[in-house]
Amino acid sequence: MLRISQLQPRLSMRSFLFATLLSLLYSAVLSLSAYGEPSPSQQIAAKCTISVLSLNLHGTRDSQAILTALGEAGGFERADVMLFQEVVRPREGEVGAVDDIARVLGMQIAYAPGFELRSGEQEGLAVLSRHPIVETRVIALQRNDLLWRSRRRVALAVTVQTPAGQLRIYNVHLDTRVNLKARLEQLRPVAEEAAAYLGPVLVGGDLNTNPYRWVGHTLPVVGAPDQGAGVLRYMNALGYASAFPRKTPTSRWFRMQLDWLFLRNLDAGPVAIRPISFSDHHALRACLQFAPASQRTSPLGN
Repeated sequence: MLRISQLQPRLSMRSFLFATLLSLLYSAVLSLSAYGEPSPSQQIAAKCTISVLSLNLHGTRDSQAILTALGEAGGFERADVMLFQEVVRPREGEVGAVDDIARVLGMQIAYAPGFELRSGEQEGLAVLSRHPIVETRVIALQRNDLLWRSRRRVALAVTVQTPAGQLRIYNVHLDTRVNLKARLEQLRPVAEEAAAYLGPVLVGGDLNTNPYRWVGHTLPVVGAPDQGAGVLRYMNALGYASAFPRKTPTSRWFRMQLDWLFLRNLDAGPVAIRPISFSDHHALRACLQFAPASQRTSPLGN
């Protein structure tokens, strides 16, 4: 019987593309949807203490295109805090799209480079905030050998001083072609770091929770349990709730729920998801309220 370790060298780009096409066509038969949004009965009517946006920019370098798309989504550019993934930034000293957005909107910015592109530019994570950013930290995540297009992954942790108190935010972007065990291992340093923080915590971004089982980090096999269910169970066990219901599509492709906003000691009010023209991910927006001090829970183990 062939082992995966023996199979890996024989995998070609052609076989990968063929298998991917078959998987995607199969998923398309199951269901196609532009985007999803929770029904009003699933939304909590609560005063909005702070509004949060999350979006994978898909490497877009045009700040005006980003602002225009967010405005067309229904005022998403008015969010108090913005979590961006796949942020392309020029070499040090040059102004990038997210820097320009922060300037136009009068927001503070924190940035964490992930890796360098062939162009010499950097791709990483950014958090923009209308409230003061009082602390910033970059957390190294497990590096997976994906055979091709392996990436250095990091999480960007910031503490924002809101009118209601401090909010700890973790912006993450995990690998695509990994299975649930590796995905949880990549997320674990964020969970461990957040466990030391007793106040309201938001863990969000592009977790890439796709519905496939990956053979040799290359071939996607359909019919496996959706990784989103496993990540949700993991975060629930740590005291987090999702701002969006399970199986809420966040991608333009095949109802995949790739992006999340996990909340601890926070309540979600009105939420929305809108497709963005330049990205294969939708923009997520949530109105959040700090949980009363008497109702706050401590992280697991505290």
